[in-house]
Amino acid sequence: MATITLKTVLINNEALPNGYLPNTLKYKLGIGEKQVVVVQNGNTTKTIPSIDATTKKSMFSIEVKPTGADSNTEDMTKFIARIGRALGTLGISVTSADDNSKRFFPNCSLINEPDINDSVDGTIVLDFEGDPAQL
Repeated sequence: MATITLKTVLINNEALPNGYLPNTLKYKLGIGEKQVVVVQNGNTTKTIPSIDATTKKSMFSIEVKPTGADSNTEDMTKFIARIGRALGTLGISVTSADDNSKRFFPNCSLINEPDINDSVDGTIVLDFEGDPAQL
């Protein structure tokens, strides 16, 4: 049987009030998508690669629980309201349990208006975008 080990996720050095759901953490580093254009001069064909600068941003998504064993929906709602007001000032750090893998997503903003699913098995999706990730 496989053991699921959650990574530590901190937003502005603050842990998520109710943790997050396993297998919901996903991100893009912000290295940018490439486009390749073909040019031809007579019989000579050449490709010219370029980076689409509009895609050079990190993206981070996670699903959280609205309630936890030691907290309630109000704790998560206040947390979301607080981080939702921050424009480009959130720092998100992700560290593996063995401390060998670290990612930092600087200058992020919460880009979605999360649906607060206030039920026992409900989830809340938090989507962020910001500067390219630091490895």
